[in-house]
Amino acid sequence: MKDLDYGVLGDGTPIQAVELYYYTPDGYLYKKVHYRVSSSESKEYYAVQIDNEKKNGMDGYAGKIGCFIDKLQVWIE
Repeated sequence: MKDLDYGVLGDGTPIQAVELYYYTPDGYLYKKVHYRVSSSESKEYYAVQIDNEKKNGMDGYAGKIGCFIDKLQVWIE
C-alpha cells in the first residue's frame, strides 16, 4: 500500500528499524517492551531488543539500516 495518509509510517520509504519504549502506567508493576524484527535479507529474526536499552549487545532499536523490515514481533514483560 502506498497511501501516505493511511498505509505507511514516515515518508513512505521502506521501514529499516523501529525503536519502542513501554511507559508503565502509575500503580502498575514495572514492565518493558520486548521486540524483534526480521529483515528482507533473511527469514530469521534479529536478536530481541528490550525498550530502547543499549547494553548486552542491544543498540537501542531493532533492525538494520539499509535493509527493510518485513516482520515485527512485540510483547510486554
